[in-house]
Amino acid sequence: MGLVERILRGGEEGVLSKEMALVHISLRANGILGDVIKKQGSVEKLAALEKEAARTSFRMYSLITSGAVAPNLIDNMMTLVTREMDIVDAIFNLSRQLTRYTPRERKARDYLDDHIAEMNGLAQEAIRMLRDMHRADRISRAKRIRMKIKELESEGDAVKDAMLDHAYRSGNGDFRTFYHMIDAAYLADDVLDGCEDSSDILMDIMLSIIS
Repeated sequence: MGLVERILRGGEEGVLSKEMALVHISLRANGILGDVIKKQGSVEKLAALEKEAARTSFRMYSLITSGAVAPNLIDNMMTLVTREMDIVDAIFNLSRQLTRYTPRERKARDYLDDHIAEMNGLAQEAIRMLRDMHRADRISRAKRIRMKIKELESEGDAVKDAMLDHAYRSGNGDFRTFYHMIDAAYLADDVLDGCEDSSDILMDIMLSIIS
């Protein structure tokens, strides 16, 4: 049992258990996104998961605002729900972007697929780390996990910057490929940003509970 589960009772514990449901949805969605990148996944399955996440987050908002959470935790709990929902939204939005357009040149296609796949792998690890942070049994472990998420987000920033540099320097004259690569880079980065933001808010909640 994690630190937060041991301390929270009643409504607050119920909210955090639903938070875990959002993280699990994110893991499933990001796995499907990996298949989309390989041209094997289904955007329709991702759309269904996004709807499931939206229903889950709505129930969580209702719980939080119904008095199930201590007043000093309400703002952070609401923010955590929003940030973890942002992860699912970013995954879905990236899948839509990747299926809207395919670069004509093989070199551009391969470059895009390789780098987006790399960011997808970093995101999968970051979401797993966020899940482990929810389950952490000590604040010191939660802090270490949070730092690992930040490191993964920083690695993703480096991949994103490489993609932006490539888009501006390739000079192939195809404006659709140019904008497609830029949009894909930013959307992939949004997934990792959502993980980092969620870990920051979760840490604030943990510190509030034990202080």
